Amino acid sequence: MIGTRETFHTTIMRRQSEDFYLPLASTPSTLSNLKLFATSSIFLPIRMLVAEPIVAFICLYVACGFAILFSLFAAVPLVFQEVYMFNTEDSGLAFLSIVVGCFLGTLTLLLCDILLYRRKALSYGEQQVPPEFRLYPSLIGSLAIPVSLFWFAWSARQGISWTSPILAIMLFAWGNLCVFVSSAQYIVDTYHGSVVASAMSANSLARYGLAAVFPLFTIQSKCVVHPGNDNKN
Repeated sequence: MIGTRETFHTTIMRRQSEDFYLPLASTPSTLSNLKLFATSSIFLPIRMLVAEPIVAFICLYVACGFAILFSLFAAVPLVFQEVYMFNTEDSGLAFLSIVVGCFLGTLTLLLCDILLYRRKALSYGEQQVPPEFRLYPSLIGSLAIPVSLFWFAWSARQGISWTSPILAIMLFAWGNLCVFVSSAQYIVDTYHGSVVASAMSANSLARYGLAAVFPLFTIQSKCVVHPGNDNKN
């Protein structure tokens, strides 16, 4: 951009070599770059997703949370339009509960970092702080996820105020963000170097892979209870 300095290391070294008439270092061929990209961005993340227990179980857990979150994009309009007779605009406002939940999750992450992680990290000095200290928000948020899902499923019906499922969605968004961010911090603190990027790529692959599938059958798996009738269709 105009007015900013160059920060790319390769470009800086090339310009310095040209200014001082130094021999330019040989650049990798396009085939080598493609091979490196395929290894670090595709093959290594898949291998870590299968062979690394830490990456595999964390990615599976976080992916389930994201899959449920994406399912809410289909379930929320269905519930508030068919059960509470909201119009399209009003049912769309229900998604503000996710925004509020994410804001509360961000606040929780900051408080856990300041009040818990940093205080414990001081006692280790120059030594590496155990990555498990990053998981305090996950310990809290993991309790909110199942509670919110049962809350939403049992309260989203006629005879119960629409504010109840709204609060359940808010609780889920709060817990889901706490789990996602703290588990990502745990992975970053556990792995080092270029392996970190591959581990996070595995995380993204699992999250968005599962999140892309769940909305496909969210509507089809609905269960409608008619008032005054215990039969389910």
